[in-house]
Amino acid sequence: MPQTYSQVKPFLAAAKARSAAKARSAARARSICTLAVLLALLIPSLACSDYLTDDYFIGTSSNTDGTGNEDGGVDNSDSPDDDDADGLSNEVEASFSGETLESDSDQDGYDDGLEFVGNGGDPLNGSASPSPFSRSRFLETEDAVRSDPDRDLDGLGDSFERENGLDPEDPDIDDDGYQDGLELVANSDPFDASDRPERVAPPAPDGVDRLLPAPRDADGDGLSDDIEALGGTDTTQRDSDGDGFSDGLELLMGSDGIDFLSIPNFNVPTPPADSTT
Repeated sequence: MPQTYSQVKPFLAAAKARSAAKARSAARARSICTLAVLLALLIPSLACSDYLTDDYFIGTSSNTDGTGNEDGGVDNSDSPDDDDADGLSNEVEASFSGETLESDSDQDGYDDGLEFVGNGGDPLNGSASPSPFSRSRFLETEDAVRSDPDRDLDGLGDSFERENGLDPEDPDIDDDGYQDGLELVANSDPFDASDRPERVAPPAPDGVDRLLPAPRDADGDGLSDDIEALGGTDTTQRDSDGDGFSDGLELLMGSDGIDFLSIPNFNVPTPPADSTT
């Protein structure tokens, strides 16, 4: 039976409304997808906490150890977090307003850990760099080490740590916020969390005095490539002479970073009786 326009008009209007609703829903879906894509692109850059670029980086490389180890070395411990891998925990650096995400706060070519314990260094003053101590000794050839890996990246070779009661898989055995190598430079006890490195004066209290441009430390030994080039050490090896001590620690102690017979003269305390490695 034929129907008049007035009879079908309500049905046409309902169909038109449903079509419009579907169009609005599709538009909202497209907007949500577009927003999700934008957020996915933006959030990683906003959350980036290591200030790395493809062209240069400050302190250690993006894998945190400068040696190609994606895990940043072995650390089977509960040591305090050290996000910039400079040997000082985030908490220690925050205590003197140091940068917790840049290993060389003042950009003078020496990372903050080396400057904190070094002779005359200041991690917040680009004009105050550490001078070597005169604390080295020479070995006989038969007693020398030619290759001693450093799995926990504390500047001390694995065999040296085992021989002295330290843990080659724990960079900060007493969990006081200072890596074991730095504690030996500072003559503090790496086995005793209450005995920490001391300074004659606190780091510069008036903010960070940075030098420009930012230095590059390709091997993560705490020394910039320019400083290593001047000293003759290898910019691609944390321990140029393979004697088990990082180039940064050798510079602080006054030993020769390219002579495996010349090593730091560390005074290692006796480990506690219950120490395990």
